[in-house]
Amino acid sequence: MLRQVSEGVLSAADGVVRFGVTERHFRRVRRRFEAEGDGVVVHGLRGSRSNRSLPSETRERVLAMARDPDYAGFGPTLLGEHAERVPGVRASAETVRGWLVAEGLWGRKRRRAKHRSRRPRRAARGELIQWDSSMHPWLEDRGPADLVLIALHDDATNGFMCGRARRAGHGAANRRAIVECLERHGRPMAVCVDRAGHFGQRFGPEGKPTRTIIGAAPEKLGVEVVLANSPQAKGRVERTFGTAQDRLIKEMRLARTATIEAANRYLVEQWMPFRNERFAVAPADPLDAHHPLPPDIDLEALFAETDTRVVARDFTVRFKNRFWQLAAQDAETT
Repeated sequence: MLRQVSEGVLSAADGVVRFGVTERHFRRVRRRFEAEGDGVVVHGLRGSRSNRSLPSETRERVLAMARDPDYAGFGPTLLGEHAERVPGVRASAETVRGWLVAEGLWGRKRRRAKHRSRRPRRAARGELIQWDSSMHPWLEDRGPADLVLIALHDDATNGFMCGRARRAGHGAANRRAIVECLERHGRPMAVCVDRAGHFGQRFGPEGKPTRTIIGAAPEKLGVEVVLANSPQAKGRVERTFGTAQDRLIKEMRLARTATIEAANRYLVEQWMPFRNERFAVAPADPLDAHHPLPPDIDLEALFAETDTRVVARDFTVRFKNRFWQLAAQDAETT
């Protein structure tokens, strides 16, 4: 267009319109074109460092953290958050991502998943609690390898209601987790669990189905037990585990957490408050749908593992090939 204006093919007024600039600026560009030629259309700062670019020291500090074994596997968002804990260092997740990609330290190929429709959240807190457990090397090589993280996750708020790390042995650990959650928050309207043996039903030696303790006890409290048919049906708690497996493991690594007791302390005091502040949302209905526990309920007894035995004529009970003698005062009420 500058050539056409100079050759008279276009008028200066048409050039102003096509350039989309003021007449004064267009005259300035024409003068530079006549003096410098085609190079006038190249921005004067091309190839120069941007005035908005971060200091090179910040970039080198972030890259040094990415190469540090303590930060192995940290993604751009998490790494940027930890870098900002250093005074004077501030970099967005996208900036950190660009630096990591340029250095070959980050890059994932994601396969397009099968299409699914997302279920709307429940309206109020306590309407539905998604309950699941995940066996994972949560403490890496610093603690037990058979550690299980149990999570009770509110569907309406995306909040982490209760969480505990336990050794494998899902039934007892899950019973302890739900008792703690009921004592802290009260009775939810429903809990959504998968069809694992300790949640649903088992089959006895004669092939007769029997309800597990966890499957039957909540219903005695008026809490509906919803059995999910797939991991996607309780996808929100599954995503909670995905976040924890990416972040919680690395945070506990930096905190030098090496025991179950320390892991539970970190989970309650550090992880749950951070996770809920960062990822929880306000419910559509401000009403809390939890109900108080019945005053005469004994949760320890309700969720205890029990066996039925017959009292013999000598007032003894046989259990695991041992005999237990009932005291006189117990025998009177038996």
